[in-house]
Amino acid sequence: TWNDREHAATTTPSPARAKGSRSGGNNSGTFVTLQDSDIVVGRGAPTNYHIGNQFFRELVADFHTQYFIAKRADKPVIA
Repeated sequence: TWNDREHAATTTPSPARAKGSRSGGNNSGTFVTLQDSDIVVGRGAPTNYHIGNQFFRELVADFHTQYFIAKRADKPVIA
């Protein structure tokens, strides 16, 4: 199961924000410690191979057929 997986958390730099960004956050080269249950958004290999993203893709695949054949009224229950 998901909680039984033992993988070390990785530390990656958070993406830099453009000057004048509307986020209002101070993101001056801080580091974020990723947990195995985190979903990383982005492009390329780091996001494809992060354990949280792999688990999420497996979860989606597990319910894909069930969701696809479900009636519209039943889809929110599955989602």
